[in-house]
Amino acid sequence: MADRFGGRKAPTGALRKRQEGLSHTGTFLLGGAGLTEGRRGTTHQWFLKELRESTGANVIDGVRVLRDGNLVTAGGVTSGIEMSLWLVEQIWGTEHLDYVKGYIAYDTPPRGVLDV
Repeated sequence: MADRFGGRKAPTGALRKRQEGLSHTGTFLLGGAGLTEGRRGTTHQWFLKELRESTGANVIDGVRVLRDGNLVTAGGVTSGIEMSLWLVEQIWGTEHLDYVKGYIAYDTPPRGVLDV
């Protein structure tokens, strides 16, 4: 098996620090599971109205990545990448974030997460 963590121990701490995160229309899956009821969330701008009408989420528009407790949602594809990188840093730290950014050749700094 290839060494995927550059000689470092695989980061299993995520199992103890559970976060739920989906981007784009994946937020509808969280809504369907009842995980957005009374929580803030977002999705792609074309689907904000539908998310508002079909889930119990307090839908926030105009944000790329939004965290409400352990629920993290993002707007579109690029926002999903930024959300994923933010989650890597939160769960495993800056060292793993740098490794993942190098692995996927992502060198643009994320624009931030709205933490509500």
